[in-house]
Amino acid sequence: MTNPLKILVNPTKGQILNCPKDISDKLFELCSYQFFNYQYSQAYIDGYWDGYVRKFSKITKSFPAGLLFKILSFLKKEKAEFKVVDSRRELDWEESTVIKNINNFKFTLRPYQIDGVMAGLKFPYMVFWWATSSGKTVLFSALISALKTKTFKKTLILVANKDLASQHREEIGSMLEEKIGVIEEGKFNPRQITVAVINTLWQKAIKKKDKQVLKYLSNVDHLILDECHRIIDSKMFKNTIAQCKNTIARHGFSGSPYSLTSDDIELECLTGPPLSKVTMSQLIREGWTSRPEIFMIKFPCEKKVSGGNHHQVYSSGIVENKIRNEIILSIVLEEYSLGNFILVLVKSIKHGIDLKKMFIKEEIFSEDFAYIHGSTNKDLRSKVREQFKKKNLKIVIASQIWNEGIDIPAIDVLIKADGGGGSEVQEGKGIRSVIQQTGRILRKPILDGSQDVDEKTENVVRVYDFFDDCHKDLARHSFNRLETYNLEKEFTVKLISFKDLFSGAKR
Repeated sequence: MTNPLKILVNPTKGQILNCPKDISDKLFELCSYQFFNYQYSQAYIDGYWDGYVRKFSKITKSFPAGLLFKILSFLKKEKAEFKVVDSRRELDWEESTVIKNINNFKFTLRPYQIDGVMAGLKFPYMVFWWATSSGKTVLFSALISALKTKTFKKTLILVANKDLASQHREEIGSMLEEKIGVIEEGKFNPRQITVAVINTLWQKAIKKKDKQVLKYLSNVDHLILDECHRIIDSKMFKNTIAQCKNTIARHGFSGSPYSLTSDDIELECLTGPPLSKVTMSQLIREGWTSRPEIFMIKFPCEKKVSGGNHHQVYSSGIVENKIRNEIILSIVLEEYSLGNFILVLVKSIKHGIDLKKMFIKEEIFSEDFAYIHGSTNKDLRSKVREQFKKKNLKIVIASQIWNEGIDIPAIDVLIKADGGGGSEVQEGKGIRSVIQQTGRILRKPILDGSQDVDEKTENVVRVYDFFDDCHKDLARHSFNRLETYNLEKEFTVKLISFKDLFSGAKR
C-alpha cells in the first residue's frame, strides 16, 4: 500500500512530498498554459522555450499556494490519498458572532450578498466573480464587519489608482463608521482598515525596500484585491502581494476576472479560484439593476481605411471619422433634449476634445457637461464625479479612467465612442472593457429615503455602440463587442441602421 501524499502549504507556496512520477507529470500539465503570442518570442524562435508557462515544478513538486484548490480537486478525481498540512493561520469565526455583526451592519444585505459573506468565510482564498453594480464595496465592508471581534483583523484593500482609493475610503468609512487608513503617493498612514494604491506600495516595498512598509505588509491579515484581474499581467501586483506572507484570507474581486490573452491560472496562483459568481443577467432578472438596450449602429463609410498601423487605422476610422462623430452628436442632442443623463466614453484625448468642441458649437450649455481624462487633475475628476452623482451635470465625456470600479450614479445613456475589442471572444468570457463599461450604467436609481433599489420596478437604460466597417480590424473589433453583448441573456441587443435611430424603428 502506497503512502498518502503529504501536501505542505503556507500563504504563498505549496509542496507535495512523496509525489509519484505519474501524478507529478499530470500536475505539470494541469498547471500549465500556452503563453499568448508565444510564437513571436525570440526564446521560442531559437528553440529554448516551448511556449508554455509552468506553475508546477517537477523537480521540487512545488506550486503557488492559490492553486491548492485546483490540485486537491484533481487528486480527488484521481482517487489519490493525501494529507494536507496547512501552516496558514486559520480564519477563525463563530456563526453567532457573524450573524450578529451582519444584523448590526449599516445596510440590509441582499440575499446574494449574504451568500457572498458566507462563501468568503468558508473559503478564505478565493475570487468573487461579481458583475459591476452587484455591490462589491458593500461586500468588502460586510466581510470586514462579519469578522469584527476584539482582536480586529488588519485589513488591506489594494486598488489600482487614487480615484478608486478615495472612493473606497469614503464609502467603506461610511458603512463601517470608521476612519480608514491610506497609503498612496506622499502618504503612509495605515490603520486597522487601509486602502492602498498598488504603485505606491510597490515603490516603497519592492524598489526602495522600506523596512516599515515591508513589516506592515507581513502583518496584513485580510488582503482584499479590488479589480483583481490586473494581477494577471502585472509583476508589480505579484511582487507586492508576495510580501503579504502571513495572511489568513485573500479575497479577489472582479466583474471580469479572467484575461483573454493568458490563462486563469495566473490569477488563481495568488488568490485561489472563483467560488462565488454573480452575473449581470442574474442582477437584471432579480431586479437589482437596470436592463440595457444595446444599439449597434451600422453607418456608411465615407472612405475605406487602407494600410497603416493600429494608431493610424484607429485615428482615421474612429477619432477623425466625420460621419461617426456626427451620429454621436445627434444621439447626444436627442437624449439631452429628453433630459437624460449621458456618459460618452472615448479612448483618445483628441477624440474627447473634438467631441467637446462639437457640443459647444451646438450650444449645449457648458455648465451641463464636462470632459475628464487621465491627465485631468485628481481633484477635478472627483468634483466631476460628485456633480454627476448629484445630477448637476447632464453629460460627461470620459476616457477609460472610468472603465473600472468607479461608482457612477444612475445614468440613462452610454455612448461607447471608443471602439475597442481587439482580442477575440473566448470561452464565454467576452471583452473585459465592454463588460465593465456596460456595467457602469446599470445601477438603478435609489429613491430619497430608500436604503436600496426598488427591485420590483424595471428600469431601462440605453447603450449606443458602432459597427465600424471601414477597416477589417475595426470590423472584427465591432463583431467581438457585439458577441460580448450577446453573452448576457438579459440584454436587449439590436443591430440598427443610423437612418432608423430616431425614426421610431429602434424602439
